[in-house]
Amino acid sequence: RLLVQSHILPGLSLPAGEPVSDKMFLGQVAWYAKVARAARSSTPSEIASRINLHPSGVHYHVSSNGIDTAGFFLAQDHVRGGSNDLVLALHVASTVHEALGHVIGESVPHLNGLAHQGMLDKAKAVMDLVRPVLRARMTLDSHLTITGFGLGGGTATLLHTIFINELSNDTSLLLSQSRLACFAYGPPPVFSSPTAERDGQNTLPANFSEQLYIIVNRFDFLPRYSANSALMAIRRLKGIDRLNLTTKERLSMIRENDAFRAPQAGGVDRVRVMISLYHIGKVIVLREAEDKEFRFEWMAPSVLNRLVLDSNMFLDGDSQTYVRVTAAVAYKHIEEHTFCVLLERWVPCFADL
Repeated sequence: RLLVQSHILPGLSLPAGEPVSDKMFLGQVAWYAKVARAARSSTPSEIASRINLHPSGVHYHVSSNGIDTAGFFLAQDHVRGGSNDLVLALHVASTVHEALGHVIGESVPHLNGLAHQGMLDKAKAVMDLVRPVLRARMTLDSHLTITGFGLGGGTATLLHTIFINELSNDTSLLLSQSRLACFAYGPPPVFSSPTAERDGQNTLPANFSEQLYIIVNRFDFLPRYSANSALMAIRRLKGIDRLNLTTKERLSMIRENDAFRAPQAGGVDRVRVMISLYHIGKVIVLREAEDKEFRFEWMAPSVLNRLVLDSNMFLDGDSQTYVRVTAAVAYKHIEEHTFCVLLERWVPCFADL
């Protein structure tokens, strides 16, 4: 039922992308969503029960005391195939109102560009705490996966870039860049490279985004929210409000795909209030395809540069919704590719047995 759309008006759709077809990867997307939600837990034993671990498998835990701090846990991870693998899950406690206010914040220098100051500060604080634990527990064959929801996902994204940057200079962590991955669920945009304003997306060396995944559930508002996209939405709303239209006509115009497009460089509507931030990594969006099936699709990061108004935009951002929809899509994909299902498809008479 969570995959059934309910709109103010029918017809809103997202642009199509390349379907994510790797069932093992889809399983990881579903699993790390569950792990990321477990970071909300208040005790190591509660975390362990949520991700099927013995409490001794949770090596470090810090609770979030509010929007200015990131809670996190470091635990054993048996999903990526190694006996010494670890997962680092982040959580930033906040209300929707606090999160939206926090996203519109100051930017500071980071990696020859600019990053969201609040989330970068939290990422650095987590790195300082977890670094000695990683040095003690990681081996040459260890994988490390970072994950988080919402503001925790944005913090996880920047923490991933800190790791990539440090691994080039610090061999004591015993971690190669190819063994580092990040799954960020519904994060806000957090970074601006020197040419991002011009290009509408970040340009970074490939190793920063190779295994950094931004997962977005349908119309989730936060991944599309920035100072400039919000400002443009307000300006468009004011313009529509001045037109002599019925309520239905106003809603139809608001919900057009281009109604909330982020401001483009050089455009006549360009209004700058502060630096625009963009996403880092590979973007995966859950959408309803033309065949009415829900699936995850690879999309260009620029697809998140505009606000999309939908009655589900806040429900789609709920962490429990992410856990359920990622599990539903992963399970359906695996179920569709079992031997019996494929046999029935190839040899129709087997379907009657």
